[in-house]
Amino acid sequence: MALGSSLSLFSIASAIAASWLLATLLPGTLSWLACPFAAATIYVVVLGAEMSLARRIEESRNIE
Repeated sequence: MALGSSLSLFSIASAIAASWLLATLLPGTLSWLACPFAAATIYVVVLGAEMSLARRIEESRNIE
Protein backbone atom coordinates (compact mmCIF):
# COMPACT_ATOMS: atom_id res chain seq x y z
CA MET A 1 0.00 0.00 0.00
CA ALA A 2 2.86 2.41 0.62
CA LEU A 3 3.80 2.33 -3.03
CA GLY A 4 0.22 3.07 -4.10
CA SER A 5 -0.20 6.05 -1.82
CA SER A 6 3.07 7.57 -2.90
CA LEU A 7 1.79 7.73 -6.48
CA SER A 8 -1.21 9.91 -5.67
CA LEU A 9 0.52 12.89 -7.27
CA PHE A 10 -0.81 11.72 -10.64
CA SER A 11 -4.42 11.54 -9.45
CA ILE A 12 -4.24 14.98 -7.86
CA ALA A 13 -2.59 16.51 -10.92
CA SER A 14 -5.10 14.95 -13.30
CA ALA A 15 -8.04 16.18 -11.20
CA ILE A 16 -6.63 19.71 -11.12
CA ALA A 17 -5.92 19.62 -14.86
CA ALA A 18 -9.46 18.47 -15.64
CA SER A 19 -10.93 21.22 -13.47
CA TRP A 20 -8.76 23.83 -15.12
CA LEU A 21 -9.73 22.59 -18.58
CA LEU A 22 -13.44 22.64 -17.77
CA ALA A 23 -13.17 26.07 -16.16
CA THR A 24 -11.52 27.34 -19.32
CA LEU A 25 -14.06 25.82 -21.69
CA LEU A 26 -17.36 26.27 -19.83
CA PRO A 27 -19.18 29.48 -18.91
CA GLY A 28 -19.02 30.67 -15.29
CA THR A 29 -22.06 29.12 -13.63
CA LEU A 30 -21.79 25.82 -15.45
CA SER A 31 -18.11 25.49 -14.58
CA TRP A 32 -18.92 25.99 -10.89
CA LEU A 33 -21.17 22.95 -11.12
CA ALA A 34 -19.08 20.74 -13.40
CA CYS A 35 -15.55 21.27 -12.06
CA PRO A 36 -16.00 19.81 -8.56
CA PHE A 37 -17.84 16.79 -9.93
CA ALA A 38 -15.20 16.18 -12.61
CA ALA A 39 -12.32 16.68 -10.18
CA ALA A 40 -13.75 14.23 -7.64
CA THR A 41 -14.60 11.64 -10.26
CA ILE A 42 -11.25 11.81 -12.01
CA TYR A 43 -9.36 11.75 -8.70
CA VAL A 44 -11.14 8.59 -7.56
CA VAL A 45 -10.75 6.82 -10.92
CA VAL A 46 -7.06 7.66 -11.31
CA LEU A 47 -6.33 6.83 -7.66
CA GLY A 48 -7.97 3.44 -8.16
CA ALA A 49 -5.82 2.84 -11.22
CA GLU A 50 -2.71 3.85 -9.27
CA MET A 51 -3.57 1.52 -6.40
CA SER A 52 -4.23 -1.32 -8.85
CA LEU A 53 -0.90 -0.71 -10.54
CA ALA A 54 0.90 -0.59 -7.19
CA ARG A 55 -0.71 -3.86 -6.12
CA ARG A 56 0.39 -5.56 -9.34
CA ILE A 57 3.94 -4.28 -8.84
CA GLU A 58 4.02 -5.52 -5.25
CA GLU A 59 2.61 -8.92 -6.26
CA SER A 60 5.20 -9.28 -8.99
CA ARG A 61 7.93 -8.60 -6.43
CA ASN A 62 6.35 -11.05 -3.95
CA ILE A 63 6.27 -8.39 -1.24
CA GLU A 64 3.67 -8.70 1.50
